[in-house]
Amino acid sequence: MQSLEPYGLTKSEILMICNLRPGEQTLLDCVVEECDERFSSEQQEDILRIVRDALGIKDGEEEDAVAGAVEGEGNGDAVEEEGNGNGMRLRGIGEIEVD
Repeated sequence: MQSLEPYGLTKSEILMICNLRPGEQTLLDCVVEECDERFSSEQQEDILRIVRDALGIKDGEEEDAVAGAVEGEGNGDAVEEEGNGNGMRLRGIGEIEVD
């Protein structure tokens, strides 16, 4: 993500961008602190374009992923983890089972 260097993003902002892959300015605004004050609309669009080009984001993928996580559906990449002694078990995206 060297192409984002000119924008002066923090390491944590870049990490969140890589993990969340924002496709719209609304999500970018949640990920980047003071996004509207730090960047113009054109710069925000440039950042989103760089993310799409580098990570292969398709239009609409973001909304589908968020909706699936909220509804507990996931996207086929469900994670299942055995109990770790704390009485909780991660069953899938958006699901936690408590023993």
